[in-house]
Amino acid sequence: MNLKKRYEEIINEYCDKFCGDDYYISYWVGDRIGGICEVSDAFLNFSDIKYCVDNDIDPDKLIIDYNDYALAEKKPANFESWLKLGG
Repeated sequence: MNLKKRYEEIINEYCDKFCGDDYYISYWVGDRIGGICEVSDAFLNFSDIKYCVDNDIDPDKLIIDYNDYALAEKKPANFESWLKLGG
């Protein structure tokens, strides 16, 4: 198995774990798997999805809470910093 295929399989495993039964990934922006994806009407960086899975963070925290915060602020903190600040 080549590295690209393994990489995509791991990305898909992370996304499946993150989305569960409540969310779905519509597409990857620019067809770049592992970059930015559209998840249930929110655009998310894969690094934030991975952070949620690795740290057992509820997907709602990223998809709903952080997304609302980021849309309201002109210069939002990144997701991990926002969490550390009490997000």
